[in-house]
Amino acid sequence: MKFKEKFFDCLRPVHLILRMRWVNLSVVILASAALAACTESKEVKLQQFLGKGNLAVNARNYQQAIYYFQQALEIDQCYVNALNNLGTVYYRQGKWEQAKSNYDRAIACDPTYLEAYFNRANVSYELKEYYSALSDIETILQKKPDTALAYFTKGLINT
Repeated sequence: MKFKEKFFDCLRPVHLILRMRWVNLSVVILASAALAACTESKEVKLQQFLGKGNLAVNARNYQQAIYYFQQALEIDQCYVNALNNLGTVYYRQGKWEQAKSNYDRAIACDPTYLEAYFNRANVSYELKEYYSALSDIETILQKKPDTALAYFTKGLINT
């Protein structure tokens, strides 16, 4: 279900509440609360889906995590945190190509998002695409030369 459809589904109870013949203060408060739930900002909804997805990843409930990250991406197709974390879910499952695809999308949306470069380097390493992995690590080191983990990973790739 698309975000717009969800929004209008959310407003339906508010509409029904306000059409009641006996409107008192508690009914108005109930309608206000329902309306507030419908009109949360885009950023709040993105953070909620990201948080729920992260909790699901930590619980190793990968299908649930995928669902939450995809819900965030329905709201914002270039939400790099969700793209990156979705890639991490696939990485943990050994689905290298799906992981790499999400990291590619995150980098395309925000070329300064270094975490996606690092994660993509790890996937490239798993796929034995060492030159691609080194290229991503070099990109990180050019932008943040004090990144010890990038130097460690570079050494690992070169061995």
